[in-house]
Amino acid sequence: MKFKSIDSDKELSLATKFLQKSFKWSSNKTKKIYNTLILNNGKSVKYGYLMKNENNKIVGCFLVFYQGKYEFNKKTIKLINMSSLYVNKKERGISSLILIKKFLNDYSDCLITNVTANEKAYRIMKTFKFKDSKIINKKYNAVKILLKRDLLKIKKLKEIFKNKIQNNSFNTDNYSKGNSLSTIFSIGTSELRVMYSPTYWEKKFGLINIKLRGIRILWTSDEKFFKQYFYQILLFFLIHKKGFFITTHFETDLCNDKSTNRQLFLLKDAELNKKISLSLGSELVFL
Repeated sequence: MKFKSIDSDKELSLATKFLQKSFKWSSNKTKKIYNTLILNNGKSVKYGYLMKNENNKIVGCFLVFYQGKYEFNKKTIKLINMSSLYVNKKERGISSLILIKKFLNDYSDCLITNVTANEKAYRIMKTFKFKDSKIINKKYNAVKILLKRDLLKIKKLKEIFKNKIQNNSFNTDNYSKGNSLSTIFSIGTSELRVMYSPTYWEKKFGLINIKLRGIRILWTSDEKFFKQYFYQILLFFLIHKKGFFITTHFETDLCNDKSTNRQLFLLKDAELNKKISLSLGSELVFL
């Protein structure tokens, strides 16, 4: 078995096609991921990692997104986001661990994140001493939001819907921007800035390609303010962006709804000494 980083455009093309088949991505999504990694990663980090069998055929891989940089203990370190891990069933086990270990060794001086790990990937990451962040990914569809009794509070709805989507570009030297945008809600003398990213859920079922529009809310300037108008703001985004679903990526106590999955991070021999959004610059702002 051969384990290596994805170093060329050609290898990235083969890897994304392998993942397309494995995860049943649409051709459009696969192409978008390929183009995104080419433009975003540049010379900063590898495109990902793969393993090949004795016939030189890809049997497992994952992608890597360059998130940006982070100031830690007066030192600037890179943020690296691990995404879309898939290994064929026959090769799972020790081979999967070797593949991930190679990646971790190559980027041992970086802050490594995994923001969308499923249950199996989560267990694997924990064996490598990845730590749980305070951020939980939660997903809501339009029907679920419309059924919330909190929306019956007409005054709160009016306060939110008097605002307009501004679609301001998110400008920062620290994080990869991707598709992320920001807007500001004003209520009385208070202001709330919200970072979000338009997205699509795409999957191919036989000859049918399903595509649903959604919104990811990545960060807010005031989580208490956001919590106070939680469902009103979700409805605002769904209507203005014509979305079918919305995901939020905040601390666990933002709302009482059941969580989906927790974001993970690995920072060698250190704890995060201040609050940091692991969502910004990750795959969430691109896909």
